[in-house]
Amino acid sequence: MRRVVVALRSSSLRVFALAAALTLAAAWPLLGQFNSALPSDLGDPILGSWIMWWNAHALPLTDAWWNAPMYLPMQGTFAFAEALLALVPLSTPLQWLGVGPIATHNVLYVLSGPLATLAAYQLAHRLTARWDAALIAALAFGFSPYRIGQMAHIQVLWSCWMPFALVALHDYVRTDRPRALVWFGLCWMMNGFTNGYFLVYFPVLVGVWVLWFSTRWQQAAKIGVVAFLASLPLLPMLLGYRHHQGVYGFARRIGEIRDFSADLTAIFAASSRAWVSAHWTLPPGPEGELYPGLVLLGLVIVGCVLAMRRNSRETHARWSVKRRIVVAIAALATVLAVIVMSTGGYDLQLGPLSISMHRPSRLFNIAFWLGLGALVTSGTARRAWQHRSPLAFYAAAAALMYFLALGPEPRIGATQLLYKSLYSWLMLLPGFDSVRVPARFGLLMILCLSGAAALAYARMVPRATRIGALALCVAALLEGWIIWPVEALPRPLDVPARAISAGAAVMEMPVVEDFAPNTVALFNQMHNGRPLINGFGGYLPGHYYALMLGLKDGDTSVIEGIRTVAPIAAFVWADRDKDGATASLMASVPDVEMLEKSDRGTWYLLPKHARGADIDTSGSRLTPSRIDANVNEPEIKALTDGDGMTRWNGRNTSEGNTDIITLSFANAVAPAVVEMDQGIWAGSYPRDLEIVLVTDTGDVSVYRGSTANLSMQAALVSKDVVMHIAIPPGHSARSIKLISHPKGQPFVWSVGELRVFGFK
Repeated sequence: MRRVVVALRSSSLRVFALAAALTLAAAWPLLGQFNSALPSDLGDPILGSWIMWWNAHALPLTDAWWNAPMYLPMQGTFAFAEALLALVPLSTPLQWLGVGPIATHNVLYVLSGPLATLAAYQLAHRLTARWDAALIAALAFGFSPYRIGQMAHIQVLWSCWMPFALVALHDYVRTDRPRALVWFGLCWMMNGFTNGYFLVYFPVLVGVWVLWFSTRWQQAAKIGVVAFLASLPLLPMLLGYRHHQGVYGFARRIGEIRDFSADLTAIFAASSRAWVSAHWTLPPGPEGELYPGLVLLGLVIVGCVLAMRRNSRETHARWSVKRRIVVAIAALATVLAVIVMSTGGYDLQLGPLSISMHRPSRLFNIAFWLGLGALVTSGTARRAWQHRSPLAFYAAAAALMYFLALGPEPRIGATQLLYKSLYSWLMLLPGFDSVRVPARFGLLMILCLSGAAALAYARMVPRATRIGALALCVAALLEGWIIWPVEALPRPLDVPARAISAGAAVMEMPVVEDFAPNTVALFNQMHNGRPLINGFGGYLPGHYYALMLGLKDGDTSVIEGIRTVAPIAAFVWADRDKDGATASLMASVPDVEMLEKSDRGTWYLLPKHARGADIDTSGSRLTPSRIDANVNEPEIKALTDGDGMTRWNGRNTSEGNTDIITLSFANAVAPAVVEMDQGIWAGSYPRDLEIVLVTDTGDVSVYRGSTANLSMQAALVSKDVVMHIAIPPGHSARSIKLISHPKGQPFVWSVGELRVFGFK
């Protein structure tokens, strides 16, 4: 046994060294500019660097740590992205020793590949006890084409914890040693501290693993207890995310989840950066590059077919008449579904019987569940279950992970295949409402495929062979090989001394939604250390969206609103403001001071302004007897249904439309405040709103102007984005008109809830 352990350690070291050498060969464009460039692009890699920078500047899980200095003045902004706490034991000491945040990111980035390869090697070796099969699986996983599509996400590339955890589980069920459970618990915890997606997704794989391999309930119970105990250290982080995201009402909407689900064809889709994408793979959707490589797919398919044929010969299994009928019905349903999908559907009239079929998902549902039932109740499946076949498990688990990657509504192109999927049921569990990319189940699919491929190879090739293994290793490497694209970082911005002495926060302009300008602002913050109005993360705060749209419209009121937070040192990038609109806007702001001008851009200083008095919302709520609108009349009921997610929508102002909502009261009232809820649609505020009171003596206009600043300020204090508009006292009205005049950029304004307060 000791010789086996020593041999395994020796082979693991050689595999790690090989993977490190291959990684450095692929990363050679980065090696000469470790401090001044990042792999892939200047988006998420800068965010990852910034996260590790902040982890080294604040004690994790404290209030100061959660309140990271971006998106000023929002609180809890560190909850907008991954925390990468598992990397802190490496990233923080490196920075304390003087290694810059960019170089720290690059060190850990390079390290992720060899560790993933090593972990996959150890898992495959546990399954096969063969170095050749394990090496094929390791290189196919560590240099998978999937990693090319995820090059920007260091939290995804650090995937080593999951195969290491499976190694520990296999050791435990074989030996019953507590030490294996300890290693499993450690890997479980580190996986949770690395990636929120795999914190949620990996337990699904572990759950089915336990059901398959744990033959005694005591083993399953101990694994569950260890997983629970290993999750306890995660609680402070998880509760912090829940609190800070809940304050702003952040949650993933079904539309986002649908958009980031893989297409059925995604298993043949590779990143456009992979050379195979120009030959035999398909264009991917968002994060839908699930192509695992021909080596993994070929080995698993051939291995499973041979295993099923061997099982049939050994058991002389024959399909029963009932099973053949079930399969025939499933095949017929599939054919009909394809016909419906290609023709758009059909209507049949058979005497008094009317048949209408326009949804292929219904037929695919029948075919899928009948086919699955026939498969899992077959003699081959029963035999695999009885023998707890590792090959059957890892092949079936890969299929399950692929199916989950399709999300709640599996599709092929624009056609929905199933009405409800397994992922829809998972969305009922805690955590699944906070993740939006089901396609990342694809990494677990590839992990399972690597294990199944090693087992299939070991069955097909009874003895270790260097030539065959080498050929497959080279083939696996070639499909996932890429010389890393590298992007140089710009020269960091130096904040003028005048702005620093004034205690100013930095705002880089123009303010846009695109990730690169905002992540570059984070890069500059790592250099200058100033609090930042800009920011970047998995969520776009409502106030920032309103700020961005207000500035795009040339509305200086949003600048007046944001400068009540702190003095603002605004830098207008010359190359992003080619028409000079932003510079002209800044020059028109009252008491602005131009500090410096260069070929890169211009610095402005905006002194802090005092915040205005809060609007008095005293008075009772005035309930209108009738609400009318000159557009979308059926949606009017949404204004008073108490649900901020339902909307009344106006028209696009690019067509010169003027929209009017009229609130009528049974008796004359004295309105004091109009409240409008924007909800998550903070940018849907009216650009030019007029409020008119209809009195006995005629119409009186009591408000006219932009509501951009009102929307921005409301988004800072309420997840419902409740805008308060004060009505001057001294007016008695029987109705109130809210008139949206066309102005600024094309937009569609909307209102979630509408309330009036005042006196009767």
